[in-house]
Amino acid sequence: MVIIKEDGTRQDIGIYVDDSDVDPCIPSIVAFAQNGELLVGEKALRQAVVNPHSTIYEVKRLMGRSYYDDPDHKFVYRVRPTLKSHSLKGVRAAVEIPCGKFRKKLVQPELISALILRHVADHAQRYFGVAVKDVVISVPAQFDDAQRKATMDAGLIAGLNPVKIVNEPTVAVFAANSLTEKLLAANDEIDNSEEEKQRHTIWAVVADIGGGTTDYALMQIQGSFYKVITTDGDKTLGGREIDIRLTEEMTRILEKKYSHFNLNSSEFQQKLRIECENAKIVLSEKQQYSLTVEYVDQGERTESLPLEHLLTRVEFEEYVSGILEAMIKPLHSLLTRAGGSITETFGQGIKAENIEDLYLVGGTSQIPKLKKLLLSYFSNVKNVRHKDPVQLVSRGAAAFGAALTGLVQVGKMPRIDAVPLPISIAVDMDDMHVIFERNRLYPCIEKRTLTTYTNNQNAIVIEVYEGEGRTADECHFLGEFELSGIPPLPKNVPEIQATFKIDTNGILSVKASYGDMVKGMKLDVYSKSGGMIGKTRDKMHLILSQLMSPSSEGQAKCELLEDATPMSVIPVKPRKSNVLKLSVDSKYDSVKMVDSSDPNALVPAIGMVTVKGLVIDYDSVTKGTNLDIVLVVDLSGSMAGVPISTMKTVILHLIDSLKENHRLGIVTYATNVFRNLELVSCTAGNMSRARDIVNDFWIMSSTNLYGGLLSGLEMAYHGGRRSRVLLFTDGHANDGKWIENDDIIREIVRETTALRSRTQAQVMLSTFGYLGKHDELLLKKLATYVGGGTYNFVNENTALASTFAKVLGDAIHTIAEKIELSITPLDKVQIVEAITNFQTRQESEKLIFEIPSTADQQSRHILLRLAVPPTTEPSIHAGLYRVELAYTNTLTEREEGSEEYFYVARTEILDVETRSRDVDEQLNRVFVARQIELASKAENREKSVELLKEAYDKIQKSDSKSHTLSVCLSEDLEQLIQDVEQGDFNTAKKSLQDSLTSHWQEKGGRGSCYVTRKEDKLISIFTSLNKSHKWSGTDIRLIIILAFCSLIVIVFI
Repeated sequence: MVIIKEDGTRQDIGIYVDDSDVDPCIPSIVAFAQNGELLVGEKALRQAVVNPHSTIYEVKRLMGRSYYDDPDHKFVYRVRPTLKSHSLKGVRAAVEIPCGKFRKKLVQPELISALILRHVADHAQRYFGVAVKDVVISVPAQFDDAQRKATMDAGLIAGLNPVKIVNEPTVAVFAANSLTEKLLAANDEIDNSEEEKQRHTIWAVVADIGGGTTDYALMQIQGSFYKVITTDGDKTLGGREIDIRLTEEMTRILEKKYSHFNLNSSEFQQKLRIECENAKIVLSEKQQYSLTVEYVDQGERTESLPLEHLLTRVEFEEYVSGILEAMIKPLHSLLTRAGGSITETFGQGIKAENIEDLYLVGGTSQIPKLKKLLLSYFSNVKNVRHKDPVQLVSRGAAAFGAALTGLVQVGKMPRIDAVPLPISIAVDMDDMHVIFERNRLYPCIEKRTLTTYTNNQNAIVIEVYEGEGRTADECHFLGEFELSGIPPLPKNVPEIQATFKIDTNGILSVKASYGDMVKGMKLDVYSKSGGMIGKTRDKMHLILSQLMSPSSEGQAKCELLEDATPMSVIPVKPRKSNVLKLSVDSKYDSVKMVDSSDPNALVPAIGMVTVKGLVIDYDSVTKGTNLDIVLVVDLSGSMAGVPISTMKTVILHLIDSLKENHRLGIVTYATNVFRNLELVSCTAGNMSRARDIVNDFWIMSSTNLYGGLLSGLEMAYHGGRRSRVLLFTDGHANDGKWIENDDIIREIVRETTALRSRTQAQVMLSTFGYLGKHDELLLKKLATYVGGGTYNFVNENTALASTFAKVLGDAIHTIAEKIELSITPLDKVQIVEAITNFQTRQESEKLIFEIPSTADQQSRHILLRLAVPPTTEPSIHAGLYRVELAYTNTLTEREEGSEEYFYVARTEILDVETRSRDVDEQLNRVFVARQIELASKAENREKSVELLKEAYDKIQKSDSKSHTLSVCLSEDLEQLIQDVEQGDFNTAKKSLQDSLTSHWQEKGGRGSCYVTRKEDKLISIFTSLNKSHKWSGTDIRLIIILAFCSLIVIVFI
């Protein structure tokens, strides 16, 4: 820690846990010890070897991330998604730890980080004797909005006031320059002369490479002034990857030396990893290191045996050369990204040879081979600054904090308020149009002229994103709003003026106007509020206080954490599901329009049926399904230890679930390909043989995925039946001996096309990758392009989860050739037209849709143009109407279930239809209205309360429970429940009817949270009213979204 005193002098201090602590750097590690205590820092590190599963490290990478934001799944073996999301951005990642013998708990990254911050603050407080409140927290330059807000949340949970979140490379340079001289006191003057500004401009690069991230910053230094031009890097690449790679190599070497020992236990691997980290540090200064790890064989002996290997710097650099070279790669994009802004300012771009100063920050930057690579890239560097690289960032943050508080002034105070990632809007089928470029300093303002993309379009939706992706799916959604009331004009004619502004507090304001119509929104992008809602943050602060306070005897601190729910096979990140955009561009020629003189005239309406799932309960229908399963298993060297053990457990679990009418085949591959089991019926004898084959799997050397997969597909196609090929692997595709990885997909598709032409077999391929080492993109493409199946990744707990059978069944089985879904209108509803990609036929008033079981989830939509009778109550702008949905499994030729669905319809012609901000929230709204209506007609108080509580519970369990509308609905229901339970029942029923009326009035009643905004006019269908339907084991959910307008067309996003 660095303290800047009021007289401007600097004092360095170390924080010591006890007399044995000599390192002023506190490890960012938290552990829940075996004795139940919470440990932070050095004490947590010391017990990591004996308690690896409850020791949490490298949590920075998980800050602000959802489970699917971890692109390489490097933390999948420690991470589970929480079921109780504390953010609107999706399910957050959390770390799972054991608690006792049989229970598991979840701890959020923000809470872990808060524990570390509180630990450091408490030591500083004891050192100074005064309370520590205000803090400056440094983060990698690559952190996006969500990660920065999560860091802010961690500070607030710790009871601190984060006055600034700063980029690590920026404050490192600030420290290297400002702390070399005496800082100015508050009343001193800074030299701002023109002569100072005209001094030679120096281009500098900061290489901040620590344990978890690789960060680069391009700086312009001119006299006492400097600024950040651009940043780049890799937030998943750091010294930790070197430790892991070296651990893998040392495991391989020691296994050769000590072949009779089991070196894959978690305790030994933890010891070895710590020793490899020490080796990395020592070899940065010395030429060799004697690596020694104590081995204890619990089965035969209790004394330890030292396993040794003399590791040289040459060996070390050879093992990690690929990682070191990967750390250099972001430099090219750093200079390329800077080219535009620099050329605009100076009339020429920036090249590597223009860099004069190189700042090396972070412990990993001291590796000699990495230094050589950096100096080779920047051949004209005159100054290499690397004094105190480990503590330089903390020194800069402390000095920056002192300058912010006004205690001192510095001549080189940088402007650090910059946009970390581009801010864009979605245009033209979700392509990104950049408004604010990366590293744009704010406050700043930009203006754009927008227009319509269809004729007679009456509204535009402005969606704001953050990120460098080319499409909306690849970026982080920030917010949206709609400008409506645009007059009917040809496309590209209306000119809508949009203004985008980020103020000094990091608040992004977006305003759009057309004529006299103006609409906008404000997004808290980079301010100090954090990303959590206040209640969640307060709850975590309470947990932190309890964790850090003395516990009662016999109580484990982990008991205070949230329970973990087992997860098994986790699917890849799904495509973002968008709500419909509405515009005017179509006619209802066959619909009788509303006639004010005819009270019974039909009202035009739109409904959309979305089939959410087609795979029916596995055990209920597979007995009559002939199915071949071909397992293709990777037995290359990298599968040794936990990976192959996990895959064996998964495969054995699968074998146990097969039926006698199924057939099973097994193919394995490493250097060679083996057809271990040709397709055989799943009799008891054959399954016993299959289990023996799996249990006898043994690891070989290289990887020939191409040959193994092709052999498995050939077996499936030659079987001539419906087949599922399952590929299990943990490694990359090939070792370069058979076919280049880039050509695998093309060649496999070519081969399967030829096989398909010679047989009637229906073959689907699903891929399963273990942990994060596999080539995820390749496995996704193989599953999609070759077999039409799914890609999944697996961890060592897969086979232990209670949901495994169903998840795996969904992934590998197509139970029916197709589902026949019939829609029958009721209550005088007329179906005018159906728009869908499915084959459709009509029987009387019933429409029947043939939906293939292999239909992609994103395409399972049926758009219905309807005509419905109006309501009779003029003060209520909604009516309840029904269509009946029935579905039949054509494979078993029996009806699997049927149900009646209700929807709400507007009775007036709306001039403008706007877009729902959240479908789940609208579903809550419609469901609540229905429950209130039923409660008002209930025969007794108990039934009325039951209906209202059912609505309240539905909201509390929904993903949108923290949204403004859902909170309002919950508060309204709480009051209604109290009125019905405690007041006169007849009076309460009148209150329910009044409440229902006010909910659906055009402007809403006083205090109404229902129809008070124009964008809430898109009304959604809720799920079934009747729970007593015939399911026959079916797990199909249908959602219908209703919107109403005289002339509308649906544009799918």
